[in-house]
Amino acid sequence: MDEVTSDAARQEVVNAGGIACGTQDGFIHRNLDPSQQQIRLLKICAGNQANIDCDIAHFNFAELPPYRAVSYTWGPAEHTTAIDLNGLPFHVRRNLWDFLHVAEDKFPDTWLWVDALCIDQDNLEERNCQVRLMQYIFGRAEEVLSWIGLARWGFGHSDLLTMINTGLYSAYSARHEIKDDLLLQVDKNDVLLKRQIDDTRRFLKFVQHNYLAIEIFFAQSYWRRIWIIQEVRFARKHLVIYGRTTITASKLNQFITSIRNRGSWKEWHFPLTYQYAWAVLNPPSNVAEFSLSNVVLTYQKSLCTDLRDRIFGVMSLVNENVRMEIDYGISAFELYFLTLGRIAQTEWIHQSKETIRCTEELKLALGLCADDADDIDDSFARLFVDHAIRCRPRLLTLEKWLGVLEQRAKKRVTGKRPQKYCNREGHSLTESITYPPMNSSVAARIAASNARKYFDRV
Repeated sequence: MDEVTSDAARQEVVNAGGIACGTQDGFIHRNLDPSQQQIRLLKICAGNQANIDCDIAHFNFAELPPYRAVSYTWGPAEHTTAIDLNGLPFHVRRNLWDFLHVAEDKFPDTWLWVDALCIDQDNLEERNCQVRLMQYIFGRAEEVLSWIGLARWGFGHSDLLTMINTGLYSAYSARHEIKDDLLLQVDKNDVLLKRQIDDTRRFLKFVQHNYLAIEIFFAQSYWRRIWIIQEVRFARKHLVIYGRTTITASKLNQFITSIRNRGSWKEWHFPLTYQYAWAVLNPPSNVAEFSLSNVVLTYQKSLCTDLRDRIFGVMSLVNENVRMEIDYGISAFELYFLTLGRIAQTEWIHQSKETIRCTEELKLALGLCADDADDIDDSFARLFVDHAIRCRPRLLTLEKWLGVLEQRAKKRVTGKRPQKYCNREGHSLTESITYPPMNSSVAARIAASNARKYFDRV
């Protein structure tokens, strides 16, 4: 472990090329030891009111100290604020700065894992490796901290989680199955039932009175973030933080479940967008056995900065035999066909309405449906799926598929069509196939476009 605890020690490590390496412009991550399975952890230094000051250190995975893993949304890239990492400036987005400012008081002298700081986001190899470890990083953490964001004052938000913590709704959650018509027919001498009904009415009044605060809390972008699914699923303990108020996930889940279990909405007079929060806190027990297509389509509209995370972010939720390697070096275009190939290999035995739906919605999930000439043609995608099904149990990749097309194009050049026409078309197709590797998604799109034109003539 490399650990830095003083300004002098920090400068020594800088000079020696240690963890606090940097330039005049700021902090730069030192590479993790490739011979060891390592992660970085950070600790917020107390007593510096003018700026947030953190120490960051390397730890071998087998020798980790107690730490908390932070689950949060990155937020807009244009809003950044500087903090100090091992005495050197480092810019973070505003939502993370807000968390660190709150954590400075709430979690002093505590090791934290925060992806934006503990992963060198500019190092593609490290990023791929660390993202593959995230299930274990969050599973090994002493506690997972869900940072919802700063509460918006003026609508009772400052007291919302405090009021939920009091358990005002708890009596209702135990008797949600009482029908509305029974409320009118209850025997007034039944003291227990009357108390339950009174508790129900108190609960309804509480929700109605705090409706705006509750609705804004449930509508926070955090609940729709793709990575939260695996981050909280494997948590040993789970704490939710909203502003400066905390609540255990189990307590919050009781409140959400109470709302969800309300059979009739006659007394609500308004909707509540609680579904995302409820789904996060109540994942299916056998989610690891879900098919890849099911998981991808379920979370296709989840929020993420990088749309490829709609695939990479759910890999821990499917069977290990189905998972794909996390590689941010491939384009969304290539990932689209890699995912289709894996689904065809493990799930589909013939073309159907379901395969067509999946090809279309997967394009939407990866943002490949923009109105431009290079968009993925539906017929080309279906041709790929048809060939992938015939290749089972082998996996058909885009590289292999374009190789097949290349061979077919060469045969066409030497055969049945006029030499001039075939040479031009065949040359265009074979020149555009640049695997391995195809570093440009534009090149891949051109190859697909030319291959599609070839198939249109066959």
